Amino acid sequence: MIYLIIWITMIAAVLSFFTRTHISVDLVPLYSTKRARHFWYILHDLAAIFACSFATHASWLFIAKINRIGVTSMGLGIPMTIPHAALLIGFAGLTVAGVIKLIFDIRALLRKAPASEIRP
Repeated sequence: MIYLIIWITMIAAVLSFFTRTHISVDLVPLYSTKRARHFWYILHDLAAIFACSFATHASWLFIAKINRIGVTSMGLGIPMTIPHAALLIGFAGLTVAGVIKLIFDIRALLRKAPASEIRP
């Protein structure tokens, strides 16, 4: 049951990051101008991509190790790579979501500034 909660949490983290509905993702950009908001999002995306890709790599190494050892659960006898893959899939999903959001944010930043934001 604990591993199921971890799977659900990681899936929710990917969705929350992609939709930017988490307070830590949207707090500073919320009070910024539109063009500055995209800059903050790009900075956040780069930090998230770096951190999540590092965690993805570490998760991959851990799963490879427990797969090599052949660890199975005591209750069901399933390979422990399945429940532990939640972190690998979750962090890989966060990395992919970060890359997608980074592309969208760079494109939005490079678009022509609206007339209301152009200063003489």
